Amino acid sequence: MPQGRMFNFWGSNGTVASGGSYIVAGLWTASTVGAKASVIQIHRIELSQSGSTTSTMVYGCFSTATGETGAGTCTSVTPTPLTALATAAAISGLAGTATLTAAASCGSFPSAISALTSEVQLWDFGFNILNGYLWVPTPPEYITVFNNVLFVIRFLGTPGQLTGWNVSIDYEELV
Repeated sequence: MPQGRMFNFWGSNGTVASGGSYIVAGLWTASTVGAKASVIQIHRIELSQSGSTTSTMVYGCFSTATGETGAGTCTSVTPTPLTALATAAAISGLAGTATLTAAASCGSFPSAISALTSEVQLWDFGFNILNGYLWVPTPPEYITVFNNVLFVIRFLGTPGQLTGWNVSIDYEELV
């Protein structure tokens, strides 16, 4: 049972940047130990594609990193509370030209990111883009991300279709 504040982060009809790290979405925890959103837990991830009718396999992963290189700008998304009358998320959407380098921020479909710094791949997956991908872990499999770390969903190679991607992440701000 969740103990913190639950939120949904989503991006729709996005374009995955060609070349580089193929990031779909990123959540960066707060940098100060004990601050709100300094520890988050990932409860659910969904990926789908709405721009193709061609059956193609895609491979991806969930990763953590300590930063990113490149000048990629993100689509800003404001996390939505999953509890009535809940306070706003401590993680906020990035400004229009921001990169995935700011603590306590999130964004989807960044452009021109060339690499992740100190990346650790946590979970690899594959799926057919016509079916989409849903990851709902049992509680012992939740991914916990600690302060000043970037959590990303990315493809491990060029997907057959770069446009029309949708992503949804349910996460809990534990601290």
